[in-house]
Amino acid sequence: MWNFLFLLSLSLGFSSWSHADWKVPNTPLASIGDPGNLYLNTQGLTYHFNNNDFAGQTDKLMSGSTGLYYYRVPKEGDAHDGYEFSANARLLIPVVATRFDQPKLATPKGVYGDSIELRTGYSRIIETYKIEGSLSADLYGHYNGDEIQKRIHRIIGSDNHQDDYGAKFYSSYFTGAIGVGKFLSPDFLAMVYYRNAAVVKDYMIRFNYKHQWGDWQVGAQYLIAKQISSSLYENDALEKERHEWAIGMKWKWYQNSFSYVSRYLSYDQFGQYYLDPLILSYEF
Repeated sequence: MWNFLFLLSLSLGFSSWSHADWKVPNTPLASIGDPGNLYLNTQGLTYHFNNNDFAGQTDKLMSGSTGLYYYRVPKEGDAHDGYEFSANARLLIPVVATRFDQPKLATPKGVYGDSIELRTGYSRIIETYKIEGSLSADLYGHYNGDEIQKRIHRIIGSDNHQDDYGAKFYSSYFTGAIGVGKFLSPDFLAMVYYRNAAVVKDYMIRFNYKHQWGDWQVGAQYLIAKQISSSLYENDALEKERHEWAIGMKWKWYQNSFSYVSRYLSYDQFGQYYLDPLILSYEF
């Protein structure tokens, strides 16, 4: 509730309605830890590099992701629609210790998976309301995510526990999300989503704030999710609720974001931080 009131208080000083910068979709991705675009993107191409190995006290549930997005907003006459076509690659790794200074678990907890998500999304603004939806193919296979992680650990001189992870996970899923929401001010949007993904099936309420000064944009996001079930993890290991916070900024072609996700599995003892330091946009 306090997160909601804080974001709403930021937006109450603005009275004129303008949805020009809210057109692109921002439905939840097929993973936990990717904060999305925070509605800071517009027409064009965007590249993301998201990493969570820079901080935290346990081995990570999502070690990192990278993605290429194409957003399309039609010209005037159909100006309330937005489209997304994207490809994301990410690496999920299990928990091998409850924290760095503790002994390793006898059996790692969780999933060791290397996945690619191919996604299409759509959104529409109707007066002060917004609807969004997305469909994805979430493909778990061998895409060299583990090799990239191994090289990064070697370069920075960090311990690599891949020999303890166990067998990789291989499967394919069709996933999707749908949401409806309302603008409470020109800078504040409240959305309700249902997401059916392999990592977790959940209901969520999400609040987004953003504002623009010339070439600068800032955004903040908070969501609370009711976790229902999972195709990757034991259902009795799911926490009942999950909370996520994210902030980001954009200047012309450069963008970044920082986010935190509360623990969503009972055998992970700490929440995780995620840094997306390199988001590059080419608008056209």
